[in-house]
Amino acid sequence: MLVLISAAPYVASVGFYSDDWGLVGEFLKGRTSFADLLGDYPGRPVQGAYILLLFKVFGLNPLGYHLINTAVIALCALALYLLLLRLDFRRPEAFATVAVFTVLPQLSTIRVWVATVQVPLSMLAALASMHAQTSFLRTGRWPWIALAVACAAISALSYEIFAPLIVAFPVGLVVADRQRKGQVLLTREKVFLIAITVLTIMISVLVKMAISDRMQPLSKLYPFLAIPLQAFDPGFDWRTQSGPNLFAGIDVYGFQTLRGWGTQSAPS
Repeated sequence: MLVLISAAPYVASVGFYSDDWGLVGEFLKGRTSFADLLGDYPGRPVQGAYILLLFKVFGLNPLGYHLINTAVIALCALALYLLLLRLDFRRPEAFATVAVFTVLPQLSTIRVWVATVQVPLSMLAALASMHAQTSFLRTGRWPWIALAVACAAISALSYEIFAPLIVAFPVGLVVADRQRKGQVLLTREKVFLIAITVLTIMISVLVKMAISDRMQPLSKLYPFLAIPLQAFDPGFDWRTQSGPNLFAGIDVYGFQTLRGWGTQSAPS
């Protein structure tokens, strides 16, 4: 309800913009085959299939895209809440966590930009994988492994940002189990879960490296070594530079957001 209520004022007014027109334009040209998807979305084939499916259903009506995306974000909030409860968080703690998460300014991009709808889908698949991992460790039933692997692959092939969390989650379960019981009991199920999760993400990364030109060789990655230093550069200008920065984050997601609330004019 928090997600739906927060989306109500804008969801019917948001259209296509920026990269959205390029995505829709390619579909209008007839690039809708599986081969086209692999060519246009080599590193994220699930993203291409997802956006194509939305285009098949809604065409040039942006409202449908945004309604589906809002529903996916709402499902992410619900999945996160239920996962926290399964991890023995108290209900007030779980609710407060999800309430803050759903209204973060950082979520504004994935709420209004069709070109990023694969990010909530990837998040939902990652959370589903974590639920399946938890169920496997608690029940010992092997079908949960198949579901966990499938959801992890869908998440990684939609968007890669949640892959580290998927890999870290079973390790976190083992550590949490140690804190509760005072010892680490590496059962066959735990070892297998960690191994199969890591293997799934590794295969997904290798697939991306094999079919996507966005994966650059190591010789071209040296500029990214400066990112940790850039994150704490007080002279960073977010208007002309890209990348993470502590001071820009506080400005954009803090002061700029508050200033925007105070200066935003009501729609006529």
